[in-house]
Amino acid sequence: MPRPQSNIDDRAAITALLESSYLGGMKAGSWTQAKDAFHPDAVMYGYIGAPSALTGPAAPNLEAFLASSGPSPNATGQVDILDATDTTALARVTVQNTAGGANFVDFMSLWKTPQGWKIISKVFVAYSE
Repeated sequence: MPRPQSNIDDRAAITALLESSYLGGMKAGSWTQAKDAFHPDAVMYGYIGAPSALTGPAAPNLEAFLASSGPSPNATGQVDILDATDTTALARVTVQNTAGGANFVDFMSLWKTPQGWKIISKVFVAYSE
């Protein structure tokens, strides 16, 4: 059986989701906007300055982070789709110049649901330049 392949529409949909909902929510400091990118059961793990780790459900962790850091209108980001099949994908999202002064490298696992592509897990690291 051949490996399932994504198509150009899938890759465009993933990029649009990550740019508009996820990065848009980061820039706006809005969980309401960012949550559209996440599956309700999504998890996240990562470090914001060792040994401070964020682990567990994505919704309360990211909502709290965005509420505390506020809007990041000068943030920039880049989405790279590392691999994709017809129902799964792995993307790297690099975010720089957030309001809290941190930069992030996020690795997102995505799953194609009946509602469209959704982040099911986020693993990240924060760093300063």
